[in-house]
Amino acid sequence: MLSRKKKMKKSISSSPLSWTFAKALLFVGLTLTIASSSFKVVFVDAQATTFLQEFFPTTEDEEGAEEDEEGAEEDEEGAEEDEEGAEEDEEGLPLRVAFVRPSFTYSAYQQNGFYNFYGIYRELPDGITNVTTNLNLLTVEVPDETYTYYRDDPSEGPSTPVQQDYTDMLMELVEEEASSLDLDVEIADISDKEVHHGDIFDSAGNNAYDVLFLFHQEYVTQAEYDNLKKFVVQNGGTIVFNHANNFIAEVNYHSASNTITLVRGHDWAYDGNSAWPTDNERWLEENQQWVGSNFMDDTASDDVIFLNNPFNYEHSEEQFVTNPNATIIFDFGVVEMNATETGDEVNRQHYPHPEKVAIYEMISGKGKVIHLSIFSHKLEDNETFLDFYEEEILPRAFDVPIGGIQ
Repeated sequence: MLSRKKKMKKSISSSPLSWTFAKALLFVGLTLTIASSSFKVVFVDAQATTFLQEFFPTTEDEEGAEEDEEGAEEDEEGAEEDEEGAEEDEEGLPLRVAFVRPSFTYSAYQQNGFYNFYGIYRELPDGITNVTTNLNLLTVEVPDETYTYYRDDPSEGPSTPVQQDYTDMLMELVEEEASSLDLDVEIADISDKEVHHGDIFDSAGNNAYDVLFLFHQEYVTQAEYDNLKKFVVQNGGTIVFNHANNFIAEVNYHSASNTITLVRGHDWAYDGNSAWPTDNERWLEENQQWVGSNFMDDTASDDVIFLNNPFNYEHSEEQFVTNPNATIIFDFGVVEMNATETGDEVNRQHYPHPEKVAIYEMISGKGKVIHLSIFSHKLEDNETFLDFYEEEILPRAFDVPIGGIQ
């Protein structure tokens, strides 16, 4: 059965008499309403009124509806323009890159510093578990540009770090590659101090850079470590680790005196009163989780060879992949030569090394890490390696397709 409203629509649209009847009803209702206003009685049929409004809209109603429709279209066009403008603004932003010089590590390696202490107490006398002498060697000043390496002759004076030329060369390579890809890039030159103080973030806690290039960051503060982890895992940044032996030891930084003091790592712990032997890698499990690898504890004198080695890299210090989520970019095929003496003969046997040394990429939280896993500064003059870096590493760091922007 049709509803009353539908019935009324049908009957009124069926004959001219219905139009007259409807108007009469409305007139009678209004008349009775005026006449009976003292009793507040209204006889106008609400459904009829609604019906009449639907079938006989006023000119003002029509114009208002048209204006509303036009306004909605304008709002929609404005929203589209805002969205396009936001996309253009985002596309127009430069790629923000920072190179982080390992100033705290340079501090530890300088003359009259940590490594002189390690050398003195490499082997402790029986029964000695705590060291209380030569502790002054565990607090050193942070050099600005030059320093004297602990193995160098002090009479020759301080020099620039051996890895500085490599860092400068990579900065130029990044700028050239970005230009070839038609990417606008801003390059900053900072140190461990800035990362320690949180200068890699803006006032709102967001990343101030898109990509960080790290080097031999063996010694870092807890604040620096936490900030680098936040940069990747929470804020979605990218870190390119150019060197192995990362995040081995924790130090405290004293800004007033511009010095660092050993806290824990590299086989020692220090509380300000005494030092004692302890673990080597300070953040062993955390490094495995978000960095994706750990330090391969094979000294440079160990007979480690690289079967897949187009770069002619020689064993020094390397990382080995410890996170199954890492995507291998290049596997060096590391094996170790195990020498076993039998009388006057030396029997050398190959056996697969349980530790995979590889260049890899890994999603870490909201961001990602790219790790070369070797002391890559040893290859600064190797054209094959530099071509590989330009073709495989930088596109991943820039987050563009391998082979260039399509």
